[in-house]
Amino acid sequence: MDLPQGKNLVGAIHPPLLVLIDPEVLLTLPQVEFTNGMAEVVKHAVIGDPDLMDQCRERVIHYPSHEISSFLSRAIGVKVKLIEADPFESGIRAALNYGHTVGHGVELASGFKCRHGESISIGMVIEAQISESLGMARKGLTWKITAKLKDLQLPIAIPEGLDRHTIIQAMKRDKKAMGGKLRFALPVRIGEVRVGVEVEEWEAYLEGDRQMFIDGSVLF
Repeated sequence: MDLPQGKNLVGAIHPPLLVLIDPEVLLTLPQVEFTNGMAEVVKHAVIGDPDLMDQCRERVIHYPSHEISSFLSRAIGVKVKLIEADPFESGIRAALNYGHTVGHGVELASGFKCRHGESISIGMVIEAQISESLGMARKGLTWKITAKLKDLQLPIAIPEGLDRHTIIQAMKRDKKAMGGKLRFALPVRIGEVRVGVEVEEWEAYLEGDRQMFIDGSVLF
């Protein structure tokens, strides 16, 4: 449950008995909403299924429902595997938070004008850069993730004019903050994420002190 102070701050762990997904219904969505959902598919590819990354293609909304069913099944499979392995989020399940630590801050700071998928897309790019800057991720990982998100027409940078301080304050209230310290799920390579990573001076990545250039574009 969302609160004015932040995203997903209240919740209960009660696995559903059944989840139904109809690709034909998904195809009735406006393209912007379908594209937002693709941000989560990319996230699942990064955290647990390298081959799924290749299925996330530009204008995938125009592909037939059986192809959509294929990549959805793979994305769902990643999540199910993590939840079954760690039902109470005491370890590896936190990989599902990749992109969400920064993303929830962006979403809240924008007054939810940034859609969830758009915010998570931005979060994935920044958190990949943090990982690469720390020497944790393989060199070029940020570029690879960014290129895929751009191909899907998802944003890769904090919108101009969005207050960075407000994002930082929202992140400090994130559910993953323990003992006053924020813990990130950071990608190592496509298909692998390290969880529970404490990053010193993480605020600098949001304040613009550390900039990164990809294909001539300033990310932040």
